[in-house]
Amino acid sequence: MEAAKWWSDRKGGGSFRGPNDSGICTFSETVVQSMVREVIQNSLDADKIDISKPTIVKFKLFTIPEADFPSVNQFKDILQKCLNCDESNRQDYDIQSIFNNALDAMNGNISVLKISDFNTVGLEGSNSGKKGTSWSRLTMDCGSANSNSGAQGSFGIGKSAPFACSALRTVFYSSLDKAGIKSTIGVARLVSYKENDYEDSWTTGELHWTNRQGMAVPELLNIDNEPPRTQSGTDIYIMGMCEEKNMEKKIVLSVVMNFLVSIWNGKLEVFVGDKVINSQNLGCIIDELYSREYEEIVCYKSGKEDRDNLKNYYSLLNMSNKKCHKIPILSSAYGSAYGFEDYEATLYLLEGDDLNRRILITRKAGMKLFEQGSISGSISFTGILTITGDNMNREFRKMEVASHDKWVPAACKDKREKDKLTDMYGDLRRLLRNIVRETMVNNSDELVDAFGVNEFLPSDNSNSMDGSSLKEKLLGVPSVKNEKDVSPAERRNHKREGGENSGLVIRPGGESAGRRFRVRKKSGKGGNSSSTSSGISVGLEKGFQNLSTSVKQSLVCLDRQNGKYLYQFVPPSNKKEKLSFYLNGEQFDARLEIEEIGIMDGAVNVVAGQGNTVILTGLRKGKLVRLNIKIPFDQYCKLEVEHYEAKK
Repeated sequence: MEAAKWWSDRKGGGSFRGPNDSGICTFSETVVQSMVREVIQNSLDADKIDISKPTIVKFKLFTIPEADFPSVNQFKDILQKCLNCDESNRQDYDIQSIFNNALDAMNGNISVLKISDFNTVGLEGSNSGKKGTSWSRLTMDCGSANSNSGAQGSFGIGKSAPFACSALRTVFYSSLDKAGIKSTIGVARLVSYKENDYEDSWTTGELHWTNRQGMAVPELLNIDNEPPRTQSGTDIYIMGMCEEKNMEKKIVLSVVMNFLVSIWNGKLEVFVGDKVINSQNLGCIIDELYSREYEEIVCYKSGKEDRDNLKNYYSLLNMSNKKCHKIPILSSAYGSAYGFEDYEATLYLLEGDDLNRRILITRKAGMKLFEQGSISGSISFTGILTITGDNMNREFRKMEVASHDKWVPAACKDKREKDKLTDMYGDLRRLLRNIVRETMVNNSDELVDAFGVNEFLPSDNSNSMDGSSLKEKLLGVPSVKNEKDVSPAERRNHKREGGENSGLVIRPGGESAGRRFRVRKKSGKGGNSSSTSSGISVGLEKGFQNLSTSVKQSLVCLDRQNGKYLYQFVPPSNKKEKLSFYLNGEQFDARLEIEEIGIMDGAVNVVAGQGNTVILTGLRKGKLVRLNIKIPFDQYCKLEVEHYEAKK
């Protein structure tokens, strides 16, 4: 058998390959996290030997002597050609930086990350090299992905993630398939270089290590001195693995952050060095993330928030308290119009304080896709939506972007389906909003008691103004529809356009600037209100910042026709606060002018206000604040209140 070596095709009339490979650059921002996410996803998507058992993925870091790198002298010679073969390469800063670094990485011991999967069928088709086989899709094809309708991979870009971790831009694939066929091939994504001084010797810059061009070496690669595998599956060797501090801990963190549901439901088991992560010890692993050894990794604010959200998601999956709700999705409520059946998805909801008000979305393999927001600006909850049915997986896969972290109907390959997918996604968001509202309203007595509202509400739970049930008037009643879409930046700058929303007056910032509203303050024990001012200063003070913690709050509609609401909140400190009121809609939040505000607590004062914003002083940490507000809107609506705290 001919000895294996590095092969590269001549460019011919094709394109030159530069240093900024689009697939590699896609994952360059978070190389380790992206690599973990993509390789485990591919293993979960692979066909299984035993579907009743989990897919097992193992990560192992080690080093090899330079001499053990396959065809090392030829490869180093190729790196030199990438650097010096032509004046254009010599003057390219990126080429010089990347390939000088590659030569340094090969000087002495070479760092390697081995990723192995088990209970999979391995890479089939290596003995034929036939296009469309799993071996060809992973090692030879460009833009090809798993054809399984339930698979996460829809673009084939994810196989570039390991290359983003490699200082050598080189990965080896070694596999034993279920028929006992062995295969090894190396793939290097370099840049176009000349084999010699002639112009027609330019290469494509993509190399394969094999003994026959276009085919695999019919042996297993063994460079880590471990016994060769006897079970079917695939080993991936990332050569010149990038060196990062706390590498194994970052891998553990990425595993639990992205595959919580897969591990919890027993579909995945992961080994990182000597540490195992499975459904039995998942809770202990999450608790470890709060230990001192992980503090350096999750020290930033968003990392700590993600960790807290992860713990809440885990509690929710385990239905660990009475405020957890498991809600199967029936086709009569959603999906019959799109061919979905009953129980193709399940929604888990958790009530509680200071939750993220988002729903984690996962598809069949259980990998985290994204967290769906814009559900409710007032109800504190968290949730998980698991889409497990074949029909829903197939349809939602069509609008998944290449990075698998959002749904965009316009991203579908068949543009004729864009309108259908837009409606399908919109209907799902409406369903989630409605379930959250209905679930939380049905448990609203606990919310009311938490703020002491029952002390001053009628005992029969009805409103004498119009006879409607107070439960119908709590946070989470239907949103106003048909608003014009406005970006968050425009919202922050108060530059909204008005619409014909049932009499709602929403003026642009210039028109409403300077508008005064009446302030009424409680006087005496009887609770009667008297006017203290016909208007207040319009000069809103600066020096406020977003509150770092969630504010406990509740809202009750007292008189829908006259736009009267009771808003209550518990200040997290004694500092002055700025409150901004918005009408929470399905597509955006509209600035909502306050016509009148009544202060129910004697110590609290309004010191400035205009339009939708007021500044309050006299607040006491943990002491309930009650405000009666009047708005120019006569329909049930969702109000959102943003709180800003004085910096000093």
